[in-house]
Amino acid sequence: MKHPIYACPLIGQEVCEGICYEVQAVRLGLLQMSALGVTFDRTQADIMCDICPFNQLPTVDSPYFLQDPCNSNRFFND
Repeated sequence: MKHPIYACPLIGQEVCEGICYEVQAVRLGLLQMSALGVTFDRTQADIMCDICPFNQLPTVDSPYFLQDPCNSNRFFND
């Protein structure tokens, strides 16, 4: 299975869903930033990630909360 790749404006790289998940874990305090290998401002992450449709761990404040994070139509057209 090919993993979707998309541009993450927070860290300025193309990422797969696994990196996005880890960014969210750092943002939510579940993982140390040093384990991720990239640095970012958590305050900026709170702003950007909550409105990002690719967010793998949306919070209840996110407009994407309770939407299917595996919906392939968000990533590419088949």
